[in-house]
Amino acid sequence: MIAPSWLRLVALASLCLLCWALSHGYDGIVHDARLYTLQALAHRHPEALSADVFLKFGSQDRFTLFSPLYAAAQDLLGVATAAAVLTFAFQLCLFWGAWILARSLLPPFAALVGVASLIALPGDYGADRIFTCVEPFLTPRMPAEALTLAALAAALRGRAALAATCVAGAALLHPIMDLDP
Repeated sequence: MIAPSWLRLVALASLCLLCWALSHGYDGIVHDARLYTLQALAHRHPEALSADVFLKFGSQDRFTLFSPLYAAAQDLLGVATAAAVLTFAFQLCLFWGAWILARSLLPPFAALVGVASLIALPGDYGADRIFTCVEPFLTPRMPAEALTLAALAAALRGRAALAATCVAGAALLHPIMDLDP
């Protein structure tokens, strides 16, 4: 007897959750997360960090909403907890973006299999595994990627204004990545 379609969806979704929990852990404030944490701290404590050589001469921080949002989360949750909570939330946003794009192209079960593949596959690649897809640390890349996937889904559905809004949101979070061809 073949299981009902809703049971297959629940089983696959549960498997996705298990794969995500096992394969995409949280590394803490490491790699680029250190730089973004410093920039957020500079928003909270400009007097203490204004002479820092990384911050003094500017960076993309002047063109993004990410640091002020991260600073507000730090005020609310503390530095370490804010980084962990936002990393978790942005990973979910990335999977959600992948889901809505996949659903724009595929039936529900096939879309879930596609997202399950994204979740199950290792997130790091390249020489010395320096590149990541689903990052285990906080950066604005994941929400920008999620918004880009949502923009593609909106465009496929003929919703140009929503697609443009999503692209603008991605640019406001990670302007350099948004301008990369």
